[in-house]
Amino acid sequence: MPQQIPQNFSQGDSSGKLVLSRRSTSTTHPSLQEQIEALKQQNEQLTAQVNQLLTRDGINSSKINKSRHFWHNLRQYLARINLGSNHQPIFSLNEILFSYVGSFLGIATLAYLSVNSGYP
Repeated sequence: MPQQIPQNFSQGDSSGKLVLSRRSTSTTHPSLQEQIEALKQQNEQLTAQVNQLLTRDGINSSKINKSRHFWHNLRQYLARINLGSNHQPIFSLNEILFSYVGSFLGIATLAYLSVNSGYP
């Protein structure tokens, strides 16, 4: 519980109660719509400043947009490739084993023919 302040110690408050803040507690906060509008205006101002700096420095903004377009298209292309892996067939263990044995026998046969014929 807050302690009372002596009368001679208070600064303009003669009630003798502890004053934590002189701000009124009924401050109104801006509504969400007002905050959105303020952010939109700030975004427009910053965009205008960036465009002024770009034109001042002689940078063509169409080159920046082309670069963004390129990276956006590349990102979409890679995403499609990644999503294509969901439709890959699943092979059974039997098929994997026969493929391994068949490739081993094929390479061994070619090595044997190469060694015995003298032809690389």
